[in-house]
Amino acid sequence: MAKTLRSADFRLTARQILQAKNRPQTEPWEDRVTVGLAVATLFAVFWDGWLHNNSTTLDSFWSDAHIAMYAGLTTLGAWIGVVFVKRQPRGKGTKLNLSMEAVPYGYGLALVALPLAALGGPGDFAWHAAYGFENQIDAPFSPTHQMLFLAGGLLGGIGLASTWHRPGRVLPLSQLWPAVLSATAVLAMVSFTFMNLLPWFWTMVPTGAFQDNLLTFKDAYAPGSGDSVKHVEGLYNASINYSGDVFPYYLFGNMASIGGVLIWTAAFVATVLYVRRRWVLPFGAVTLMCTLLSVLFPFFTRFTNLEFIPTLIIVGLLVDIAARVLIVEDPASRVRIRGFALLVPLLVWGPWELAVALFGDGGLGWHPTMWTGVLTTSMGVGYGISLIMFPPALPAVEDAEAEVA
Repeated sequence: MAKTLRSADFRLTARQILQAKNRPQTEPWEDRVTVGLAVATLFAVFWDGWLHNNSTTLDSFWSDAHIAMYAGLTTLGAWIGVVFVKRQPRGKGTKLNLSMEAVPYGYGLALVALPLAALGGPGDFAWHAAYGFENQIDAPFSPTHQMLFLAGGLLGGIGLASTWHRPGRVLPLSQLWPAVLSATAVLAMVSFTFMNLLPWFWTMVPTGAFQDNLLTFKDAYAPGSGDSVKHVEGLYNASINYSGDVFPYYLFGNMASIGGVLIWTAAFVATVLYVRRRWVLPFGAVTLMCTLLSVLFPFFTRFTNLEFIPTLIIVGLLVDIAARVLIVEDPASRVRIRGFALLVPLLVWGPWELAVALFGDGGLGWHPTMWTGVLTTSMGVGYGISLIMFPPALPAVEDAEAEVA
């Protein structure tokens, strides 16, 4: 008989959930509803990002985007409540007992996420009342926004966590899409937290026009090599002498974008490999992932650089082809996993740089050393992530010692 907790002694503990046996599994259609509501709320979150990045003034908590976001969170929370209640044991008559053992697989994330959202919403109102409305790089870093980001990531991951416990390693996309979109929702929330470094936002940085404009500044550490450039002073001195009349504009202008490339590479490759650890990727899974991202990221730029929507979809298709060629076998060898992870960044940033070259103002302005270096360095990041997601096997001697212990 399941242990129950009445209202008088109801305690929410992770141990009760983790130690529970034979927890219920939701119906697939319920996961689809959960993921659908999470993705709809995600669009409201990115709409709010549009406002924070592009509004010259923000002076009201009750913006349309905020209302849509909190309405989405409320609706999603109510739906999860229905999923919970359906599986709770019944006492005598209509009395409802509360059991942590009756929390469906994956939905335990909501027990952390919903209280965070419930605190983050009013807290966000109070924070804005006290400190104003952020429309600069500080917007993602307010404590209440961080609470909402974490809540959003956890809620977005419920579909993935629930599907994880269903049987089967090789599933068609028609069955696996809720898990794929759920993983994408988590990646989208992670991307949202560093929106000010996101290379799908700062697509103008590698353009010829942007790079030429940087050269008009009196740069303490100007680009170039050999006799073509004379640095006013060394890089460190240029950085600490920021009150002078020269500054390393070229370095700061480019490294923010390049840093974003490397961070997003790690997040994207990790997401794809995380899903691959559990399932063989059905063809179209990464294309579906990138399609959702392709219509979320343009919120930051007011949908002005539409060429990056098909670019990101093409990226997904290329990665799907690579997955079909390299890691369709199950289990996939670590050599193939490493090769796939090494290739994925090239398939992401190659089309990105090509789109900049074709559609950017002045084409691709990065020097060959720069644009090739971005590709090769990001490939190294992808390879490194594969070492974390699929670490080398333990030596047989260590396995034997572990068995004895």
